[in-house]
Amino acid sequence: MIEWLEEYFEGNAHTKTVVKMEIIYFNSSSSKLFFDLFDLLDEAKDENEIEINWIYDKENESAEEAGEDFIEDFKDLNIKLVVKD
Repeated sequence: MIEWLEEYFEGNAHTKTVVKMEIIYFNSSSSKLFFDLFDLLDEAKDENEIEINWIYDKENESAEEAGEDFIEDFKDLNIKLVVKD
């Protein structure tokens, strides 16, 4: 997926890219992958409009907290927390 996104942003990106991430399960391995993904999106943001929807179940506090942490860590990315009922 990371490789595909790198190719996407190299020349085929649309004017606006919306990334919808529905978080069902979250652990430390997931966190590392998300950091890599957000680093890539952070690099691409200057030339592309990027919106990230962090979708999580209202019962999943760890996913909500992780989303809040990513917002804090990647202040220049447009990350929105979206609660799923």
